[in-house]
Parts: sequence; structure tokens; C-alpha cells
Amino acid sequence: MKRNLMVAVLMLLAASAKSGLFPTWNFQSDKVGKDPQTVSQTGYLVNETGLTYQNTYYLDAAPFGRMSAEVNYATVIYSTSTFSDGQVCAGYITFVATTAISGTTVRIGNRIFTAGTDFSIGGPTLATVDDVSSMTAKNFVSSCTFSGITFSQHSNSAIVYATSTWNGASQCQAIDSSNIALISTRPMSRGVDPAFTVNLVSTIAYSAAARSAAAQFYLPSHGFTLGLPVLYRSNGATIGGFTDAATYYAIPIDANNIQLSATSTGAVAGLYKTITSTTTNAAESAPTIGPKKNAGSPTISWDVSNDGSNFVVYPSTAGMAFSVSASSSSDIWDIGALDYRYMRLRAVGPTGGGVNLQVVIHGKTP
Repeated sequence: MKRNLMVAVLMLLAASAKSGLFPTWNFQSDKVGKDPQTVSQTGYLVNETGLTYQNTYYLDAAPFGRMSAEVNYATVIYSTSTFSDGQVCAGYITFVATTAISGTTVRIGNRIFTAGTDFSIGGPTLATVDDVSSMTAKNFVSSCTFSGITFSQHSNSAIVYATSTWNGASQCQAIDSSNIALISTRPMSRGVDPAFTVNLVSTIAYSAAARSAAAQFYLPSHGFTLGLPVLYRSNGATIGGFTDAATYYAIPIDANNIQLSATSTGAVAGLYKTITSTTTNAAESAPTIGPKKNAGSPTISWDVSNDGSNFVVYPSTAGMAFSVSASSSSDIWDIGALDYRYMRLRAVGPTGGGVNLQVVIHGKTP
């Protein structure tokens, strides 16, 4: 016959009153042998995927007479993620000749501009074909004012460049002319939507719901875990607020989006760095965010207390270190008869990379 016994356990980095340190949690229980008074209880104290920082877990051991702990550890392998900084949309208009060019039209998106009416050409007059190289569209900028398109002349030549100041294909505008013998065009090249969101909010602590709407990077199926140290490489991109070759710490929002913090403790607290600008490069850049290689030795150690506040290191369990070079390992700690009411497990992640850590408690009552 099986039944659940409510046992106080598990609190991440708690610093509250005893009731907050030791919330109730279910253990699976079974009677042992033929003794109806002896019950075996088993449950997870720790079940962390990709632990990268220091964490503390609490256990109210009052229901246990004896206890052992099964510790399982495995190194996590992460992959580098690449994202786009966005590519500028650009096209150009070339004035091939000016013979009878008056009245010839250029269409940009859904707007039509007529030579001699909506724009004029500097250098030669509209009636001549002399000195084509000095022609410029003098009044395009003033006549073409809709958002997102900027015109500029190229070294006072016959070419007039049209550039979208927005990144992404959704902002590109088609360009064509009514007479390509007089005015030829190259349509706007299709830009690439940037894979980061701009947000100018100050760096403060946010709830998970608030963070989801703030500054973030789109990294499909990134697999990064909270506090994971990562290396940011710009690869030619300029993203305001971030420094090339700097180490940041991941704040996962969901499976496809993350934020970055300046410190591991900041990541745990939700303190993210803001993105202060976008980039419109002449060619698309591909920044990367990659986990730093596995380094350091993660450890766990036990502390005990009778009042739930004053803890000391439990004898013979001063610390257990795992090698990051090992893919996995396991160990059993037979703690035996318990002389203390409360137990605290301190887990410290590696300095680079992360670990999967499971600690299963086996207790017997009485």
C-alpha cells in the first residue's frame, strides 16, 4: 500500500523565514518489509538541468530516522548560436540620358515621381545629353519624404542611391521607371530582419513576464540555461550596449529567446543589459553568442542545523567535487542516523559550461 507523506523540501536561494525555507513537497513512500511502522521515502531534492551558478536546497529531515543520498552528475554540451544584425535595403536610379526625360516617371513603392515636376536634375538641362556624369537628382530628398527611404547622390554622378533606414525585408520598397532607356533602376535589395529587439528601458529587475517584452536576442532552440557564461562576438556588427569578445551571462526567456546580463548573479536576479541601437550595415553581419568551454569543478556539500537558521558542515560530507572532463558520474552518500532536524545542500556550478545535477533522497521512518 502506497501513500504520500508531505515532507518539507526544496527552496532555491532562499533567504526568508523558516516557513519559506522549507515548503512542503511530496515524497513517494512504501512500507518496508513486514514492519508496518517502518516506511521508506524517496524523492528529488535537486533535479537541475544545466546548473551554472551557486544554488542552495533545504530539507526538513524530521520524518526521517535514517537517510542516504544518490548523486548523479553529467556535463552539458552547448552549441554556439548565430543571429543576424539586419542588412540595409538599398537600390539606385541611374540617369542614362536626358533626351525628352521631362515627364518620365520613377515609382518607389506605391508613390510615383515625375521628372521635371517632382524632381529635377542638376548639371545638364533636360533638353541635352551632354555631361551625363555630372547629373544629380537635386530635389528627390525634399519630394520623397515618406518614412524609411533616404536618397543620396554618389560623388555628384548620374547615380542616385535610395536606402531604407530600416532593417528587414518588410521595409524594402520596389523601385522602377517608366522608361529604362532614360532612367534605369535597381530595385531595393531585400534586407534581413534583425534577430534582436531594441528596448531602451533601464537595467532593473523584472519578472519573467516583463522580461519577455524587453530587450532580447532571437536564438532558435538555443538550449542555454540561467546564468550560463557566454562569449559575445560581434563579427563586424555594431549593437549598442554590447562589447565584442566580452563574457555575458544568459537569461533564458523561452526556448528561442534570451537576454544577457553582465554578471552571473545579475542573471539569476533578472538584471539584463539593454540594447541601445540597431545596425544598418552595408552587408549582413552574423554575431554569435557561444557558451564558454567547460571549466572548473562543480561541487556539492551538506550543512546541518537544529533551528533552521544556524548551519554547520555535516561531518564527513565537507564537499564532493566533479571533474568537468568526465561526461557523467554518480555516488551514494549513506548519511545514516540523523541527529539534526534540518539539512542544507549547497551546489556550486562550474566556472564555464553547465552540469545536470540530480540528488535523490532515500529516507526511512522512524
